[in-house]
Amino acid sequence: SGAGAIAVRLGLTAARSQPELGDAVPSADEWLAGLGRGAYTNARTLQRYSVVKWKDHKSRLESGAAAMLAKRGEDAEALLEDIKELDGPMLVAVRAGLLSHAQRFKNYDGELKLCLCVTGLSTEEPPTPPTLHIHVAPLGERAERPVIAMLQGGPRDDATAKDSKWVHERMRMEAAKPADVNELLLTIPGTTSILEGASSNFFAVLKDAPAVETADEGVLMGSMRAEMLAACEDLGVEVRARAPDAAEASARWSGALLTSTARLALPLDALRMRGRNEDVRFEQGGLAHALAERLEMRIAATAERVI
Repeated sequence: SGAGAIAVRLGLTAARSQPELGDAVPSADEWLAGLGRGAYTNARTLQRYSVVKWKDHKSRLESGAAAMLAKRGEDAEALLEDIKELDGPMLVAVRAGLLSHAQRFKNYDGELKLCLCVTGLSTEEPPTPPTLHIHVAPLGERAERPVIAMLQGGPRDDATAKDSKWVHERMRMEAAKPADVNELLLTIPGTTSILEGASSNFFAVLKDAPAVETADEGVLMGSMRAEMLAACEDLGVEVRARAPDAAEASARWSGALLTSTARLALPLDALRMRGRNEDVRFEQGGLAHALAERLEMRIAATAERVI
């Protein structure tokens, strides 16, 4: 597309209330890694000037920031007052970012990915005032087939909130990821039971019934995960709360799906396990694709116009 990325910074205290624009590195992960530790969330646009599940992203940022502040000492309560009402600052910063990106990259007319991060929360760094940062970049194309996911290993330290500390860990894992693999899958330690992807939630589609399996503990409750659960309800598909066991994939699964802000719902073509000579391959079509289509229909209703 030729379009790059920009960043916006907005102080969350009364002392600094105007958004500051600046260039950003093309990768949101690199940008996040350079900010210092913070609570973050990834959002996406729909038709350029609406944001999918806007209220959910606001709530996630607030709850993630509150979880980090809970580990601080006596100043936590005062800091929480600065960040607990993010509606106004988020709107101001997102509008500034979207309009600035459109002005700077006039030939790009695709969708955008928004990464929002609140810093100034952690006790691990020198004290800084709470600040909202936003990275705006092209969303990119959907993954090319075949879509392959590979078992990686143990879970993240804390799946209850999006902490940018995790970005550093994920970048190290992805640096060693085979080029043909779209996603790395995190498992219950010592097992092949899948909790989630490194940047997605995971659903196994079963052969024996219109049903899916997905972990409901030890995972980040992503916004697209919630939409997939709703899509299952729409189509009368049973949801079984169990971490899907990759060792059972050949015998019990007809397919599998990754859900995330960027991917929406992405059916897998194959599952790879270390030490196995062959990938487990899935037929295209069927219930996995019906669920993916249903989720895409649903998200249009969740998008909120921000400009």
